[in-house]
Amino acid sequence: MAKSSIYDRYEQDLTVGEQGMWITDLLVPLKMHAQTSKRVRAVQADLDKKYRQALLAGGGELPFDKAEKKVTELLSRGIVSNWGKKAALADGVPAAKLPETGGEMTDRDGNELPYTVENATRVFMDLPLFRGAVLGISNSEETFRKSALEELKGNSVAPSAPISPSAETSPA
Repeated sequence: MAKSSIYDRYEQDLTVGEQGMWITDLLVPLKMHAQTSKRVRAVQADLDKKYRQALLAGGGELPFDKAEKKVTELLSRGIVSNWGKKAALADGVPAAKLPETGGEMTDRDGNELPYTVENATRVFMDLPLFRGAVLGISNSEETFRKSALEELKGNSVAPSAPISPSAETSPA
């Protein structure tokens, strides 16, 4: 019987978490950083300061609208740092791992939205279900799990920018 360690299950690839990883199993590829990364922790610290008074005034809870804005800012400024098929290709993600059609973030009229904090904030505020999906991915223990990423390296040619375990292991 093989020995199993808690480290096998929960150890995070800190380098990938810091550098970011392309999540390619959404309609639009997103480059995401681990919540434990310096980038995300710095944004979180800034947001904690920004919303401190509202948190204290609410007895330890933020009103829904402020909580929604805080999460959106964390995603827009910290967790997500880029998006779109063109950006993923430029970062070394193999075309075979990306959507065959589309793959760029667009507004309702089909106008392309390049990644900016402002565009990301607008998209995440306008689309709470998408915001929730992205937040769920960022909270998943699988996203930056070291053993899952090592398994990926053994199954494929590694791009310069890591891609999500779910994208690698999902059927073509």
